[in-house]
Amino acid sequence: MSKYINPFTDFGFKYIFGNAELLKMFLNALFEKEGKVITKVRYLSKEQTPTEPTDRTIIYDVFCKVDKGDNFILEMQNKYQDTFKDRALYYASRSIVEQGIKGKDWRYKLLPVYGIYFMNFHLNKDVTDNVITDVQLIDAERQHLFCDKLRMIFIDLPAFNKTADECENNLDCWIYNIKNLETMTRAAIQGFDKFYSWAEVAAMPKKKRMQYEESLKNYRDMLMDRETNRNARRRAREEGWEEGHAEGVSIGRAEGILATARNMKAKGLSNDFIAEVTGLSTAEVEKL
Repeated sequence: MSKYINPFTDFGFKYIFGNAELLKMFLNALFEKEGKVITKVRYLSKEQTPTEPTDRTIIYDVFCKVDKGDNFILEMQNKYQDTFKDRALYYASRSIVEQGIKGKDWRYKLLPVYGIYFMNFHLNKDVTDNVITDVQLIDAERQHLFCDKLRMIFIDLPAFNKTADECENNLDCWIYNIKNLETMTRAAIQGFDKFYSWAEVAAMPKKKRMQYEESLKNYRDMLMDRETNRNARRRAREEGWEEGHAEGVSIGRAEGILATARNMKAKGLSNDFIAEVTGLSTAEVEKL
C-alpha cells in the first residue's frame, strides 16, 4: 500500500475533492490567471434523476455550487471512449437543464456550469502535448465569448511531464500532485500540507481505508483488463495485416486493404479502429 491515496481510483478522487478546503484550493488554482476567487463551496447531490422515464440517471464524481451559484462538475476518466466528448457535454448539459423552473414566470435565467474532466489518456489521439483544453461557447467569426453559461475544461494528465521543481504555478502543482500522488513517499511541493495530510492512507478512518482498498483493487483490475485488450488488439492488427497483405499480393492493393479490414473485423475490432488503421471510412468498414 502506497503512502498516499491513488486519485485515479473512484474512491480516491471523490475522497480528495470531497474535502471542501482542498476543492476550493484547486478551483482557485485553476482560475488563478483569470482572477476568479472562490470562497464558498456547497456540495450538491451527485445523482441527477431522469427528466423522462426513458432517460438514464447520471452520477457525477463531484458536483458542487460556489459563491455566486456557479455549478461545478468534477470527473476522473481513466478509460478512453470514442464518445467521451459527447458524454462530457451531456453531463454538463444535464446540469443546465436541471436549472429549469416549472411555470410560465421563468425567463430562462441560467447560472454557469463548468465541467472539469481529469483524463488518464489523451483527449485527441494526434495531440499528445496539450495539457489543458478549455472549451467555451465562442462567436466563431469574431472569436469573442458568445455565452458564459457552459464551459468544459479537460486536463490531459499523460501530457503533463513536469517535475515538482519545474512546476510554475499552483495549477501545475495540483496537476503534478494528482498525477504522481500514489508513487510519492513524501510531500513533494511546499504549501500543500493540507493536501498531503488528507491524502495519507494511514490517517484515514478504518472504514474509509477499507473502501479505498476495494476501489484500488477495482482500478488495478481495470488496468490489467486494458493491457490485455491492448495486447489482443495489437496481435489482431499484426495478424490482420499479414493475412491481408498475403491476399493483396494477388488481388491488388485496394482489395488487399479490404481483406485486411475483413480479417480485423472478424477478430472483433471496432469499426472506428479498423478505419483508422486501414484508411477506409467507417461507413466502408460497416458495409464489410
